[in-house]
Amino acid sequence: MVEHNSELTDFDPDHGIAPPKWPKPVGIVSIALGGFLVTCGGCGLVMTAFSSSMLKSAAEQLGPPPPDMMPSSAQTLVGIVSMVSPILLLIAGIMTVSRRASGRILHLVYAPLSVVFGLIAIVLGVQQQTRLAQWFSENPSSGWAKNSNPAVAYIVMGLMTIISVGWPVFCVIWFGLLKKRPEVGRFEVPV
Repeated sequence: MVEHNSELTDFDPDHGIAPPKWPKPVGIVSIALGGFLVTCGGCGLVMTAFSSSMLKSAAEQLGPPPPDMMPSSAQTLVGIVSMVSPILLLIAGIMTVSRRASGRILHLVYAPLSVVFGLIAIVLGVQQQTRLAQWFSENPSSGWAKNSNPAVAYIVMGLMTIISVGWPVFCVIWFGLLKKRPEVGRFEVPV
């Protein structure tokens, strides 16, 4: 008789059932990506906190900055709240490498949060870049306009989109849609 069990840790090598190999690479990618995003998000929040003093020193060389050069309060709030998502991913990765069923649940909680927060941040970023581009076109002699490179901001937002949507979509497919496969969610262990 075969029993279905949702815990990833219930494999018994004495019965000849080896644990599946997928938790380790999926968990490692989640840990690496979660750690990277926590670091980047933390650095971004620290830069936001010090951006007014950095802007003042740059203004000495480039002149008065555009009004939208500083992150908006909405961008700062989204940046703070969205830190939940990579922290969840980091914990989900650790749980998955540890072969805990909670890793699956945490990945499924992380995925929609990441997509929602990522898309909100991207919309706010595009709006900010549009306003900056307008200001640069109206003030072409400004040092800020001469030193601006909007392509960099759009490349960063493109990478954010890939990270904010790509891995979460994989997680939804792997942990959500494929959950009925024994090697993904429920495991068959002899009794």
